Amino acid sequence: MKPSIHRLDTGSEFYTREHCYITETCNSPDEPDVSVARARVEPGVSTRWHRLSGITERYVILSGTGLVEVGELPAEEVSAGDVVVIPPMCAQRISNTGNDDLVFLAICSPRFSDDCYEDIENAQRAATGSAGSASTETVSAAAASRETTGTTMTVDIYSTNVDNTFISVPQGTVITSIDFSADFDTGISEVELSRAGLELDPAEPQMELNQVDIIAQIEQKGYAIHATQFDANINLSGSSIE
Repeated sequence: MKPSIHRLDTGSEFYTREHCYITETCNSPDEPDVSVARARVEPGVSTRWHRLSGITERYVILSGTGLVEVGELPAEEVSAGDVVVIPPMCAQRISNTGNDDLVFLAICSPRFSDDCYEDIENAQRAATGSAGSASTETVSAAAASRETTGTTMTVDIYSTNVDNTFISVPQGTVITSIDFSADFDTGISEVELSRAGLELDPAEPQMELNQVDIIAQIEQKGYAIHATQFDANINLSGSSIE
């Protein structure tokens, strides 16, 4: 290993299935003992439950406010300056409870690699016997109640187990805590994130989406059930709606 300076490149940020944005700032085989990534969680969003094998992770909160859940510890509020220590194989997730992005460094030792990551979202929900904790529902309600401006709206689109049936929600909404009881029987029982952060703008028509109808449904009831024709490779073994 040689002395070096790693610059933050926000243009390399990417969205993950964990429901957060990641910018890798230092993760190289040349530095196997540690890796550093900048994580960003949008308002109203909870990351998926997961754990890391053989890796100790530390969150260093840079800005925003959140609710962190780690192992058997009670959920704790965190804010700038706080450090969260997560031992290997310890269940973890974090929720953004504020109005601004929650930004933190994820420092892993030894360095993070994809084969050490294990998604345990479904197992955690099965263990608790619910679609999400009270904290998740609170975060979801906050996201769903955020006001939209003008005629545009940014949404997350989920595929379902029903052919050509999709659910759109305001970006960051935790879909498993939505109450679908007011709808007719759609047969929807499984959902999987398909497209995140898609901006709907009726002034710029998209052949695959009826944007006006989707926005109208969301403004009326907080979500939209609709068809679409965009091509997506979806694994339908995702979240179950309860």
